[in-house]
Amino acid sequence: MKLAWMGRAFAATVLITALAAAPSARAGAALPGEWVTKDGEALLALQASGTSVRVVLRAVAAAVPTQAGAAVPLDQRNPDEALRRRPLAGLELGVLEADANRPLRWRGRLYDPASGETYSVVAAFAAADVLEVRGFVGLQMFGRSMYWLRLPYHRARVQALWAEAGAK
Repeated sequence: MKLAWMGRAFAATVLITALAAAPSARAGAALPGEWVTKDGEALLALQASGTSVRVVLRAVAAAVPTQAGAAVPLDQRNPDEALRRRPLAGLELGVLEADANRPLRWRGRLYDPASGETYSVVAAFAAADVLEVRGFVGLQMFGRSMYWLRLPYHRARVQALWAEAGAK
């Protein structure tokens, strides 16, 4: 009798664990799409390309300063002086490759137009529609994490942030 109760408890534990993991697994299958940085400064398009994902900067909030005389934000911190006049919108920031050893995790290198630096990155889901992107040079433990929010799930929050940035 005691064994039957333990068997049911074990089965319930397995079921609860599987249900808790389901949103992450569902989200991982759909990494491509529109994402926005948590601060609302950038809209990103993640595009599937074979086993990798291209990261393209779609738009930049009005809070991002533009170069004098420029109508749109430019890549003004790029170390290559010839590239400093290109617009940030439409700029491919890098590529993420699926990590063969860890499911629902991606690795790659991404360019940060705010600093003009290119960082190694590891990306994984922090929640079903929240991607944690950790950038680093050298050791991952000394890096910094930022969070990208999937659209349209966070669209209202993003619209409020962009409206606030335009009012400044």
